[in-house]
This record gives sequence, structure tokens and C-alpha cells, in this order.
Amino acid sequence: MAGRIEGLAVRGNPSAVIGICGGLDSTLALLVAVEAMRQLGRPATDVYGVTMPCFGTSDRTYNNSWELMRTLGISCKEINIKEAVSLHFSDIGHESSIHDGTYENSQARERTQILMDIANSEGGLRQCGKGNCSGHRRPE
Repeated sequence: MAGRIEGLAVRGNPSAVIGICGGLDSTLALLVAVEAMRQLGRPATDVYGVTMPCFGTSDRTYNNSWELMRTLGISCKEINIKEAVSLHFSDIGHESSIHDGTYENSQARERTQILMDIANSEGGLRQCGKGNCSGHRRPE
């Protein structure tokens, strides 16, 4: 916690941008960011939670994401990445029915790119509990 607070203070108190998938890792990252803002005397709305549903997003994790963000009072945004990932699959000739590393990593890269872009446009610090936000994946 101390490291997160110090990191925000050293960087000129930027906002925090976090990918929220409804899983444990992103939940913990979000809780730390909200508490860091509180300890810095800043509002929870300085934390931007972004949920990015795609092929494997279950109703449970989707609803968990939104319930958590609303409960904590952070700034919330949803960006459905299904179309962008589908276009990417088309561009590289990958079938979305093949659930391999390309399938998983394409979604993770799209989510990372979005978080970085939002952090840049909001003057924020990108954070994510898990690089691939795999909590979005529906069990097979």
C-alpha cells in the first residue's frame, strides 16, 4: 500500500486506470487504488475502472465488475472489445473457435492497449491486477 501511495505522489498524483474483470486480482488492485486515493485525500472518482467484455465474459464476472465499481464510487467505463478482437482475428486469419494462445493473448493485448490509451488521455497511471484479466474467461 505504501508503495502505491508513494508512486502516485511521486508522479504528481495522477489518476489510476484499472482493468476490472470481476476476478480476484483486479478486485485487489482496485481496492488498493481506492484506499491509496483515500489516504492521499483524493476522491474515489480519481480511479477509473474499465471493464472490457469479450468472447468469454460470463454474466457473473460482468455483473461483479459493475457492482464493485458502483459500490466503490469510482469512475466507470465499459468498452466491449469483441468487434476489435474479431477484426484482428480476421486480419491474421485466425478462427475465433480455436481457443489457443492467440485467442487468449489477442484479448489481453487489446485490453492492455485500451488501458494504456485511457491512462495517457486522462493523465493517469495504468494498473491492472493481472495482465490478461483472465477472469473474463468463461470456463469450458
